[in-house]
Amino acid sequence: MKVAFVPVDAEAVGAVASAMRAEDVRCCAIEGLSPREGLERSVRDSDFCMALKLDGEYAMVFGGVLPRLGGSGMAWALGTEACRRHPRLMVEGGRRAAGIFLSIWPSWANAVPSTDRQALKWLAMIGFHIDPVPFKDRGFEFWKITLEG
Repeated sequence: MKVAFVPVDAEAVGAVASAMRAEDVRCCAIEGLSPREGLERSVRDSDFCMALKLDGEYAMVFGGVLPRLGGSGMAWALGTEACRRHPRLMVEGGRRAAGIFLSIWPSWANAVPSTDRQALKWLAMIGFHIDPVPFKDRGFEFWKITLEG
């Protein structure tokens, strides 16, 4: 079983969009986007991004937007059901990805819908801090996540 980081290309976007986790499909929908549109916009707006392959299968596309005036960068990830099929590899890959983020900038943040318990569990195992109190935005409840080196 193997973890690999590869450049994001049309094949990666298509593979992840077509097999996206239902929770991530809902995240895209909150923004009014389809899975493909959500991935394409995230990739286009990012300062860096990569695809994660678990045992040869596209599992996730992730990236980051660097802060323009200091503070935290915005980390994001959209994944497939391969993350559930390969949980140990996903956490291993996630920890390696966290190292990549921290090698680029010392502080990252984002928000995760409170209904996505699996992502919150994975993020905690990877090393993200999850704020103890959720917040509401546009009628949805979120947990703020942060990663700091």
